[in-house]
Amino acid sequence: MISAPRETLEGLFRRETLLITLRLPLESQCANYYSLNCTVHCPAQISGPMFFSSRSMLTETRDGERIANPESDASTEDSDDQSSVTASDIQSPDAMADQPSAQVVEAWLRLLLDPAMNREPEEFYLERNVLRKYRQAHPEYSKAARSWPLYAIQYWDTVGPIVKELFARPFNCMQWALEYARETYPDIYGPQSTSNDAILDLTDVLYDGTFTPLHISAALGLEPVCLELMEKTELSGALVCERAVSPLMCALAGPEIFTCGTSQEKWDKVMSSEYPELGPRLPVIRRLLELHRQKRILHELTGPKGRLLMDLAFRASVLTPDHSLLKLVLQGGGDVKAVIDLILDDEFISYELPDPTTPSEILSSILDLVLAPSKLNLVETDRQFLISAIQDAFLRRDREIIGQVDITDTEFHEALKDAFLDDSIICLRRLMQHPCFDPNAPSLTGVANGTLLHHAVCDGLALFADAIVGAGGNLDARDHMGRTPLLVCNDTETLSMLVMEHGANTTAVDHEGRNLWHYAAATMDIPLIMWLAGHDSRKHENLKTATNEGDTPLDLALKSGLESVGHHETAWVDSTTVIQVLISNNAPCAEEVEGMSAQDAMAKILEGQEREQPGSDAALLRELFITAANRQGYDEAFSGRGF
Repeated sequence: MISAPRETLEGLFRRETLLITLRLPLESQCANYYSLNCTVHCPAQISGPMFFSSRSMLTETRDGERIANPESDASTEDSDDQSSVTASDIQSPDAMADQPSAQVVEAWLRLLLDPAMNREPEEFYLERNVLRKYRQAHPEYSKAARSWPLYAIQYWDTVGPIVKELFARPFNCMQWALEYARETYPDIYGPQSTSNDAILDLTDVLYDGTFTPLHISAALGLEPVCLELMEKTELSGALVCERAVSPLMCALAGPEIFTCGTSQEKWDKVMSSEYPELGPRLPVIRRLLELHRQKRILHELTGPKGRLLMDLAFRASVLTPDHSLLKLVLQGGGDVKAVIDLILDDEFISYELPDPTTPSEILSSILDLVLAPSKLNLVETDRQFLISAIQDAFLRRDREIIGQVDITDTEFHEALKDAFLDDSIICLRRLMQHPCFDPNAPSLTGVANGTLLHHAVCDGLALFADAIVGAGGNLDARDHMGRTPLLVCNDTETLSMLVMEHGANTTAVDHEGRNLWHYAAATMDIPLIMWLAGHDSRKHENLKTATNEGDTPLDLALKSGLESVGHHETAWVDSTTVIQVLISNNAPCAEEVEGMSAQDAMAKILEGQEREQPGSDAALLRELFITAANRQGYDEAFSGRGF
């Protein structure tokens, strides 16, 4: 391809700097974007797109005022000798192959750098006429504006410096962005749009500094430009004002930021559709998140835009290889309530995921934040709601927790305590994947109280106990009293799981010779006694077992019954029920209990309670007691006593 001789980039840039200085007084207020042996200033930062309308300096004029601005219509003459683009550099659409060459893309960019377009937009209809004349003179202008971003990264070695120059020239960049929007999304920004509001809003935010080159390059995936802009001392686009969106939202949204803006309704229609190529934007997103942690740049945290940001982060986490994005945005102060809603609604099912483990990986990474409070500053209610939502998401679809646990050893021990306090099985299962987890570690309440399994069983945490045993927890471990985990059991759910599913030994005794039957009888625990009576395969052996002091389970039950005499009816009913169950199962007892015979002890227990109304529960219990006692040979205890 033959082209006209070109000035060096440095010479051209310096000449344009001079022209800008002469023609654009706003430049004195601008931030420096790039330096190429000279300084070029922008009119204002360009920071968050056109999605909050504010009618400003651009208004439609009367029909009679639709005339071209002679000064703006400039200058085909001025530009002829300064632009290095010739007709031969840019092929027509018909002549150009599907894949343009680096030289063609370079020529497109040089056309966009035409000094004639380094100008402030005119009023709406005046600007339309100026553009019409310019397009007539340069028919390739619109295609150049629309097409070069598609190939910039591919040909970066060739066109990179020119792209940076375009972003450094304030009004060239602004004019290009407007033409890009008109040509790429004509139904929204073009002449055929039903309203001029969108193009006017875009012009406003480009002009007043709420949609910067950082936003644009982030949305279009121009990674080299974006990363370089982020390293500037005075970071453009660092603030998020009411009308703006953050560079992070632009990077997460991609080009769709031009079509959907911050409209939740529009995003809902496309959120689960095929995701635009995010590869070039991933490094930008990570760097923006890092700058946010350094408090050098901000992004949306609350409100409708904060919720939309979390929706976009969720989509990016689900549909890209980087499943940590949602976690990172949340860790940066993102809207936790939005995340809770996404998880509760199980938005994962809205996407066709090739890897079924993706939801588990994302949920696991967020759970790690909950386990380390220093990484996620939440009020307790939000923390509990988030844990509950994550647990429900795992259990509802039988998902498995996966991935390396991202918490320190110190955080692990604190998180383990919190998991027990919160009764959160999902937190425990996640912590069990940490290298510090030991299923036979000492109880969190102290070494004297046995192991983690003792702790779980004593607190009635059946799922915890099941998980710990499954991980290797020792069912025969002893606490300072010689009790196995089974001997500290207080509920039938945990008892059933330990005995029926894991084969816990019901004949185990503590240092005092007490087995589980002794404990249940002494504490008048009706549910435990009933369960043991119906399910303990070693029942008869256990009922005959005597403690070091010679007490059988029935002996201890009688002692408890005697203590209940004269107390509240509930205590009497409980002790009488336990005694009745033990007697019905042929439980033996000593000849003497508390200085009296077993028969006298039973009679005293019955005598100690006031007579009940016939047909009452207590009266029926009394009859059952007497019947069971008579069957077991204790009938003489009641003879002559009016029972």
